[in-house]
Amino acid sequence: MRGIFVLTLSPALFFCLASTSGWAKAKTAAVPFLTLDTSARASSMGGAQAAAVNDASALVANPAALRGLLRPSASLFHATYEGTLFFDFAGFGRRVGRDGAFGAGAQFLSQGDVEQIDVNGNTTGHLTPNDLALSLGYAREVSGVCLGVGGKYIQSKLVNTGSTFALDAGVLSPLFSQGRLRWAAVLSNVGPSITYGSKSQALPTQVRGGAVFAASPRWDLAADAVFPNAGDSYFALGAEYHLPLEGPMKVSLRGGYNNQSEGQDTLSGFSGGLGFGGKSFGLDYALVTLGDLGLSHRFSLNFRFGPETKPPTPKTFPSRPPE
Repeated sequence: MRGIFVLTLSPALFFCLASTSGWAKAKTAAVPFLTLDTSARASSMGGAQAAAVNDASALVANPAALRGLLRPSASLFHATYEGTLFFDFAGFGRRVGRDGAFGAGAQFLSQGDVEQIDVNGNTTGHLTPNDLALSLGYAREVSGVCLGVGGKYIQSKLVNTGSTFALDAGVLSPLFSQGRLRWAAVLSNVGPSITYGSKSQALPTQVRGGAVFAASPRWDLAADAVFPNAGDSYFALGAEYHLPLEGPMKVSLRGGYNNQSEGQDTLSGFSGGLGFGGKSFGLDYALVTLGDLGLSHRFSLNFRFGPETKPPTPKTFPSRPPE
């Protein structure tokens, strides 16, 4: 009964937090890099990772999923965009104690070298705009339900430099339907506005709900619905096919779609990629179409080391009550 109570309360709690924590519709939001994918697996699956994330990028995607890391894990991610713009993530996560887990990580966006121009069109110098976020997270399992929180320090350098703090929270359900289905909810980037000189802008707060379904031993399907405080709501869909190789090695083929930029270009929002690895390492690649902004290539390296933490027997819930 305790697990069912936590499971029922969690979604309502998330939407109450969203409505009372400054999640008000805004025309624009600052530091949008906080909403970018932090793994190539996520990017290749359209960004649908609230319930599907399975590596140290859980710190950003859903801090509650840190509890799912059976071994200490480290993730490195690099994404390229048009021109010299790039985005990086590095993270670490591991279980602690009987029911807990923690994570730490950093996100960095570089926009390269940009000319500074005055009102008359004259070049007055050069800027190197960049954004940085440093994060810590903690997750705990309560009667089969994983709950997670995270805090981050954010610094953004444009003409002026601004900084602020933000909080994340997430929930990950137990397994349903004979261990094939689970859902998740995430509230991200809740905090005070960031100020550049005399101007302030809201953070890109968003509420995300998602689910992952194991359609077969080789097929996983994922879907997220995202409700941002700036811009329209959108959905993300992803699929993953696992092809076993010799021993513990396998290849994963992935595809996805995200309608966040719908209307910009007929090819915008589609993604695909593949992954290769075994018990101790993984290499992932994703190709994402960005419409008029071209293509984005994204790479991840994942490492798992140390002994496996044997979890308790997972709690499962039937898809419907017995008759």
